[in-house]
Amino acid sequence: MKIFYGESHEPVGQDGFRAGVAAILTLLATAIFALAADPVGIAALSPAAALAAHQGVKQIKRWRRGSVGDWAIGNLLRDLSDSYYLVRNVVPIRRSHPVHVLIGPCGVLVIETRRIHGRILCYGERWYVNGWRRRGFGRRISRSASTIQRALQRSCPGESALLRRVEPLVVFTHPHCQLNVYRPRILVTRYSELLKLIWALERRQNLPADAAGRLAEAVAHAPADRATSGSSLKHAVG
Repeated sequence: MKIFYGESHEPVGQDGFRAGVAAILTLLATAIFALAADPVGIAALSPAAALAAHQGVKQIKRWRRGSVGDWAIGNLLRDLSDSYYLVRNVVPIRRSHPVHVLIGPCGVLVIETRRIHGRILCYGERWYVNGWRRRGFGRRISRSASTIQRALQRSCPGESALLRRVEPLVVFTHPHCQLNVYRPRILVTRYSELLKLIWALERRQNLPADAAGRLAEAVAHAPADRATSGSSLKHAVG
């Protein structure tokens, strides 16, 4: 499999990591100055300090969960043949989480990873995590897939005509998640069953390798609503 990156895309989760580190460093600097100026007054800052520390740690944990899931997906997909292309860390919609776009005989899959521990239920468009309703859970990945499909139809009309559609796919990577799916509107699978799903889609789609290569280049150059002029394709792994 060949892996590509567009120069306009940042590594997955960098914003969350930077935000968490910035919050913690700001907290430490404020505490040091407050303690030096007025040791008694540091008590007044305790609630705000606790909130800042909580938010900083939360951002770093979110970054870690996303990084672990994305690394696992990339590592698993390396076993696919050279007729596959993976475009990593694509941001199709402003302020959306980066996704991976897998292009090959299976068609075009827009993959979002979720690392959640617990009971996950998908019933049509409704999602529940540990019994709690999660509104809009699959909406973001569906919008990302639709955006990429429109971009491909504009830039590669011939190759896009060979596709049934650009498929959104949510992959749950936590080994202890309990996933139950009933009539989902998007593709949903566990990490352990991802390759089996891809091979099943191969038989249904069978996209030619040359068309897959041109679609991969188009995604890497212009994946989004975002301005991507000037970005170039870098071959990372062959």
